[in-house]
Amino acid sequence: MTRTGVIGILCLSALLSGGTASAAAPEATRATMQRVFAALATLLPAAMAPAGWEDPGRRGEVQSALSELASAADQLRQHIGPEAQSFAYFSQSLGSDAREIQRRVAQRRYEAASYLTQRMTETCVACHTRLPSKSTSAFSEALLQRLDRKTLSPLARARLQTATREFDAALTTYEAEFASPAEADPLLEYELPSYLIVALRVRRDPARAERALATLEKRDDLTGYFRERLPEWRAALRELTPTFQEKPSLERARAVLAAGRARSEFPADGAELVHAIAASSMTYRHLEQAKPQGLQLAEALYVLGQTEAFTRRSFELSDAEHFLEQTIRTAPHSALAERAHAQLERAIAFGYTGSAGENVPADVRAQLNALRELSRVPAQR
Repeated sequence: MTRTGVIGILCLSALLSGGTASAAAPEATRATMQRVFAALATLLPAAMAPAGWEDPGRRGEVQSALSELASAADQLRQHIGPEAQSFAYFSQSLGSDAREIQRRVAQRRYEAASYLTQRMTETCVACHTRLPSKSTSAFSEALLQRLDRKTLSPLARARLQTATREFDAALTTYEAEFASPAEADPLLEYELPSYLIVALRVRRDPARAERALATLEKRDDLTGYFRERLPEWRAALRELTPTFQEKPSLERARAVLAAGRARSEFPADGAELVHAIAASSMTYRHLEQAKPQGLQLAEALYVLGQTEAFTRRSFELSDAEHFLEQTIRTAPHSALAERAHAQLERAIAFGYTGSAGENVPADVRAQLNALRELSRVPAQR
């Protein structure tokens, strides 16, 4: 697959603060996650500082943190059980990702190591914004005190605040940038889904989101695409306000997603963004509360595969492919698995298609073929 392995980093960290899981995390899991956090409190500042990996005064501390991260990652996989059912499939590549950073530092590929380490914050965001939460994390202040905040753009600061569960601070940072930016940030439009996810999935506050979009609409430096979409998204927020307080159900999530698609003039035109986030919120809550198994779990994963395609965590990362693959593995040799494989194949072909045409690597194509065999419904005799 395209690079989805990093999804595993920190996906269980929400269990530590109790904000997103209904069941208490076992003490062993909490202790292991504290080890992960302690390692990251050292590694993220190193990744974000000039020559941070090569600082002689910190070399021993950094090497120790790299080893601790890899060790804790391996141990965490042993702790995953029923209490983390809705997060379990995100932890599969935790150890391999930690060791990839180790290898890049050992090879003195510091720029690549920094990129991977900083991209972990995207994974923190992806995990922490799945479910409603009112809590914050003690890890946040410990980490932010070690970073030079002046080196962060407002949008980067908002992402880090979200990653460390400072949700209200993140919303405030985003909204200040919407209202009066010091200078136009070319990533602002790309970051809007991240703001909406925090406002809608975490805080369930569509009124606040609608006010923020109204402020954003007053700016004169937006693209034509954004100017066209903002009124539609504001209308969707008003329309879907009751949805965020409803009891979650997969049937309702599908209906919301279908209503959003009906607004689109052509595929992927973005009109359904708010509906997709609302549908994903309901589906994540359904997974957490109902804990479905078998085909019902696969159906929920398939809905997430559809909704998460609208909310990429970074330019090259989308959770949609992961959810579609998990749909196939959860309900193999079913009609649902066949549909999921068709969507997955299309998503991967699109992701690898560039100016030179389709160029899916051989190993990715081999995995797709293996998944095709797993998805096929046996012929009737």
